Amino acid sequence: PINLLDKNFIWLALAISPTLNFINEIKNGCGVNKILIRGCDEKISEVLFEYGYKRIYSGQEAVLNFSTNHFKKKSLRHLIRRGSRHGKIIEYIYSINVADKLQQFKRQCSHAHEPQLKNLFCTEFSDQMKLYVFEDHRKEWLGAVMVSRNSETKLHTELLLRKWNAPVGIMESLIFHIFENLKNNGIIELSLGEVPFIMSKNRDNISIKDHIINRIGKSLRCVYNYKGLYNFKNKFNPEWNDIYICGKPNISFINLFLLSLRTNFFRLLLYKLFKK
Repeated sequence: PINLLDKNFIWLALAISPTLNFINEIKNGCGVNKILIRGCDEKISEVLFEYGYKRIYSGQEAVLNFSTNHFKKKSLRHLIRRGSRHGKIIEYIYSINVADKLQQFKRQCSHAHEPQLKNLFCTEFSDQMKLYVFEDHRKEWLGAVMVSRNSETKLHTELLLRKWNAPVGIMESLIFHIFENLKNNGIIELSLGEVPFIMSKNRDNISIKDHIINRIGKSLRCVYNYKGLYNFKNKFNPEWNDIYICGKPNISFINLFLLSLRTNFFRLLLYKLFKK
């Protein structure tokens, strides 16, 4: 739980499929009566809504189902082949050395010099994570994907990292390898993570607040290239699921501004504006 500059208001960050009992235990343990939860799917948000929580549409999550062929597109298979000839993919188990190497690799990736988003996904390698790395023929890291367990049958992508000068197709090869590696291990779904500010075309219950937040987010594309992230994940023909921010007793614009401070988004905005 992260305090939102109000001792009675916390933000529940990085919770894995939070249940109502779990949320109440957190609230009671922290002695608060206000709570904000980001990253709730349709099912969780509907349960919370029935218990008096408000919800705001925040984006969509890309999910790959292991019963579906997500790699039949000719252009995607071509990218996978292009990437795969530059080396091989290694799955690392946790060790302090590997965790340190991952931190070093982050500094070689695109946008490493910018303020980094935080509290939105796991950034530290641990024994609860799986780490897949694309290594070239000299054993230099070109790309890395870290996933966590969201449930017994679902894994969630926490980090997608690509070296700034990595050849084309590296990340596509990584995703393909991970998919093939996991589909025989009892896993049903692999989430590629959320893309904010992407509005479902089939939505007919958009509130005024949803619309305002969506427009603000899209106006800040220069800060966070959500469209590029969407285009990459959409290559794999995923199932796109709606994602919400839930809060009780309410979700105000001030709450969302405080959230932007805690996630470093506001700092990133200032950096991009002054850089220009």
